[in-house]
Amino acid sequence: MRSRFAFAALAIGALAVAGCGSSSSGSAQSTDTSTTSAPAASTTAASTTVPTTATTLSTADYGQQYLAIVTPLNTDLTQLGTTLQNLPASDTGPQVQTAVDPTIAALKSAQSQLQAVQWPGAAETDVTALVGGIGTVNDDLGSFNGLTTSQQATTLTQKLLQDLTTCHTQSDAVRTDLGLPVTSSS
Repeated sequence: MRSRFAFAALAIGALAVAGCGSSSSGSAQSTDTSTTSAPAASTTAASTTVPTTATTLSTADYGQQYLAIVTPLNTDLTQLGTTLQNLPASDTGPQVQTAVDPTIAALKSAQSQLQAVQWPGAAETDVTALVGGIGTVNDDLGSFNGLTTSQQATTLTQKLLQDLTTCHTQSDAVRTDLGLPVTSSS
């Protein structure tokens, strides 16, 4: 029997490639540059480090920095989708929460890293929206612990799917700002 959380797994799996960011690369189309003093380096669970020195960054550089931050998160979302899909139907909310907790940590790390960068122009506003979207997804994922019925699981996974879709849209706005190709959610 499939887990009652299989719908969440499918939602996460379907959007993980785009997720709240994407690992797909592409050449940044803009070569605008701006001088910025980047904040201290930060590291995700996957040991991604962002630059720490004052430098002149092009839009392409910012795009690569964005990808360096979101790629480990994307990998984690993909793994979570697989994990949720393979959970036994008998797993309880707290058991699912244990599987979800590492992704919550990865989301928080990505939020911190995204906030630590002085993004150029319109990207700043769109990154701020994306950070908020990641927070909403994080809140959804933190809610599995309290689930006791299949109906609660269905309601939460539907909300999670909606919030992941919003996050994907926010990510595409950032990608556009940074000259990266947008992703497909299909």
